[in-house]
Amino acid sequence: PKFYTATNKKYIPSTLLLLEGLVTQKIPGENIRVYYWAEAEQEIGLLKQKYPTVTYTPFPENDPVQIPWSDFWLPEHYGWKLWLIYQNLSEPGIYIDAGVLPVRPLGDVYEIIDKHGIFMLEDENLNKNWCHEKFTKMMNCTQEELDSKQLQAAVIGWDTKNPAVKKVL
Repeated sequence: PKFYTATNKKYIPSTLLLLEGLVTQKIPGENIRVYYWAEAEQEIGLLKQKYPTVTYTPFPENDPVQIPWSDFWLPEHYGWKLWLIYQNLSEPGIYIDAGVLPVRPLGDVYEIIDKHGIFMLEDENLNKNWCHEKFTKMMNCTQEELDSKQLQAAVIGWDTKNPAVKKVL
């Protein structure tokens, strides 16, 4: 699969560790894409020097067509994460937060994606405490969905060619 992450200036050191972890696991740089906010442009240049085969893509945070609401691209609101995943559903992929350090092989994650078409873990937080009001209205969230636990979104895998994933995505 392809690997995706996102970083801002604050997470550049963590992004470096993530890239080192992926490369240590023999993930080719060509299979890794780092999305970033404009504030990190200079630091991304340093990452490009160390990992030149990785793809670096700025978020379209100033493109009016890509701004569904005013604070959509703020890192703390996570709308960008849904955008990132949606943009990359055409091929198998794994999104990993820049703050995650893969310290063991990801074979079990690959197996789950192969079998179920998706890899997600449940979190302890409830949706109603974390979802933006505009988002919940746009998604027509039910009370049951709002009262459900959130998914842990630090590592998410998908393969949209697997029929089972169509039920989720």
